[in-house]
Amino acid sequence: MLGLLKIVINIYNVQFIWYSTPVNCSYITKNGDKGKTSTSSGIVPKNSNLISFIGNLDESNSYIGLCLNYCKDKDLLEILLKVQNQIFNIGAKINGANLEITEEYHIWIENKANFFFKKLKPIHNFVLPGGSLFSSHLHICRTILRRTELAFWACEEEHRDVNIGKYLNRISDFFFIIARVYNNEEIQWEVGKID
Repeated sequence: MLGLLKIVINIYNVQFIWYSTPVNCSYITKNGDKGKTSTSSGIVPKNSNLISFIGNLDESNSYIGLCLNYCKDKDLLEILLKVQNQIFNIGAKINGANLEITEEYHIWIENKANFFFKKLKPIHNFVLPGGSLFSSHLHICRTILRRTELAFWACEEEHRDVNIGKYLNRISDFFFIIARVYNNEEIQWEVGKID
């Protein structure tokens, strides 16, 4: 694998290895000082729907990275790392990378959601976000991912891929389910209760 950079991360005795082409770039380009930035589609305003969506993907991935620090379940850790890679791939695809986001993405996350959902008791009211620290972070991640989905649908049609839309619709549901599963104590909303 000549010319590739080997990246190794050890998390809770699980080793993740992937290869990347080394990138030589300057982080302070000053190219965006006038409110425009470059994408595969050309120069676009920084306040465009496309850039908003890419920024939301970045925020989602960063917050999942924070959640990894609180995750003590090796199986969930592997799932969250795969989700990070999938979200990174979506960002790359949106920005012109030659890769396909297949239906396997949303089928995989739907299967994971169904697996965890079977561990839950039925709820009869809304669930207030909170409880354990890990669960609280998962709830925040859920809301960031929901906003990311909305930003995706605000993008111009040329950037919309049906499989990305399906994946983003399911991923926030997945985070709602795991936030409930990993919560120490569920706090259900009681209608009319303000104390």
